[in-house]
Amino acid sequence: MVIIGIIVGTFGVHGELKVKTNTDFVNKRFKIGNTLTLKSPKDDEIINVTIKSHKKSTKNLEIISFKEYDDTNVVNKLIGYQILIENPINELKKGQYYYADLWYCKVYLLDNLIGEVIDLFDVGSNVILRIKRDNEKDLLYPFVDKFISKVDIENKTIVLNPIEGMID
Repeated sequence: MVIIGIIVGTFGVHGELKVKTNTDFVNKRFKIGNTLTLKSPKDDEIINVTIKSHKKSTKNLEIISFKEYDDTNVVNKLIGYQILIENPINELKKGQYYYADLWYCKVYLLDNLIGEVIDLFDVGSNVILRIKRDNEKDLLYPFVDKFISKVDIENKTIVLNPIEGMID
């Protein structure tokens, strides 16, 4: 299964949800009547749901609702859940990754844990990782081969290889 989005909040009072996506095919993925799999990040609970409505929002968010839920108080428990689909048929080449596989990777500088990937931004020429650090500002770091020593998707780790002055 591949993560195509994360539920980040509620919208309105009729059980609609804000979803941060990382798929190029939002209209296909969130087509009314489609079944999606939701996974809890806390206890790996799996829920299958059916799309009731979908509309584009601002700030790279989608607004969706499910046939099984129609109350904001009930869908509050779904905040943080991951939205999954079956693995796409296309296999990635070595050194390529699905954005969703990079989310929540632990990030290391040498052997020191410095944070966790909490977001990604495609800026055209490359991808920028937003790394949440304890007691420091988030770090924006280019996901470029030259500045990455190792990516281990199975163990959810990324080891950085910065040049001097790249990380404060």
